[in-house]
Amino acid sequence: MFDAFRGKAACTLDRDDLEYLCLELITQEIPTRDTGDWLDRCTPEGLVDILWNVGFLLAAGIRSNGRRRPAADTYLGVHQVPYLNIAAAQSFQVHPMFWVHLGSGAALR
Repeated sequence: MFDAFRGKAACTLDRDDLEYLCLELITQEIPTRDTGDWLDRCTPEGLVDILWNVGFLLAAGIRSNGRRRPAADTYLGVHQVPYLNIAAAQSFQVHPMFWVHLGSGAALR
């Protein structure tokens, strides 16, 4: 399933683009292997939540005044903020650990 993110020039996605990619995975427009029946029962929002909870995605941090932080290093993982309201996050980043494996342009910077 992670291969759907392979070769992307950037590893940062806004919520709409990420949910659309998740919908393509759920509907098998992007084929997956070994996902069994569980992927068929997901919603795009639920799949975003799963990808964040397993550490594949980081979510943009939110300042206390509600404005998103602009710096790239403010993307946070579940291990850093386990109680982040992921439904409120509007920007996501693939965890840098996966960049080289996925052939991301971000890995070359």
